Amino acid sequence: GTVFSFYIKVSLATESEIYDRQPQKRVKGLASNQEIYRILVADDESANRLLLTQILKSAGFLVWFADNGIEAVKLWRKYKPHLIWMDLRMPVLDGFQAAQKIRARPNGSNTKIIALSANAFVKTQELAMSNGFDDFVAKPFRETVIFEKMALHLGVRYI
Repeated sequence: GTVFSFYIKVSLATESEIYDRQPQKRVKGLASNQEIYRILVADDESANRLLLTQILKSAGFLVWFADNGIEAVKLWRKYKPHLIWMDLRMPVLDGFQAAQKIRARPNGSNTKIIALSANAFVKTQELAMSNGFDDFVAKPFRETVIFEKMALHLGVRYI
């Protein structure tokens, strides 16, 4: 039975306060004359793995996935992906440990490793960057951010 009331002072927005949001461009595929990029998705949550894998495959990437850090290291050794999307918190071997094992191997520095984490605190980002990761993306991620990061780190061009 409680009644709340409040007043909000509003006024018309000026033209400079209104920004025109451009519609997001969707990636339809990879531009021609590029190599076939090998991507590894390492995440213990099946829904996250499936979503990211589907996004990447639909764009034309060759994708493998792992549900823990040990599997990620094994797949890295076998396929030498160009880029790894690595969840920081996984069972058996976490993302930090997996990245360190990959970086310690010959040619381990040739693979770009981007951290994925629901923990978006600056301290987590700094920790990832100081432990061998090339970049950081917070969950839940936007599809556009995934493609932008891949373009930045691999030089991928899209249609």
